[in-house]
Amino acid sequence: MQAGSPGAVSLAARYRAIVAESQARTDRAERHRLGGAAAFRAFAAATLPRYEVSADDPDLPSELLPDDWPGDQLAAAIGRAFRVFVPLMVDYLGTLTSGKAPPRRVSLGYWPAACRVRRTSPYEPTSPFSL
Repeated sequence: MQAGSPGAVSLAARYRAIVAESQARTDRAERHRLGGAAAFRAFAAATLPRYEVSADDPDLPSELLPDDWPGDQLAAAIGRAFRVFVPLMVDYLGTLTSGKAPPRRVSLGYWPAACRVRRTSPYEPTSPFSL
């Protein structure tokens, strides 16, 4: 895929849509202060699309990308999602892993086939989904 090709333009548009959706879901979580399983589901909905689309990323060097490439915006949106959601989920995840209470069945609604990341941004915290 070349920088100005239709495929690159389409991928950039998908990145921008994911940024907008992630920001909207993160804004809602900040306003409503979700907790427990609801926070975990909202976190998954705000972040997993980023990992799905990354499978289509051409992984071009930055000098070959157009000036308006939304990769940094995507990384910033995901980094913000981690900063907002992790404090909302920490007690719930601690309970699930402590063995103190039987874990409730949690449904994420789906599990994407492509949850891999070829590279992480310096703006993105280390993620359990990063390889």
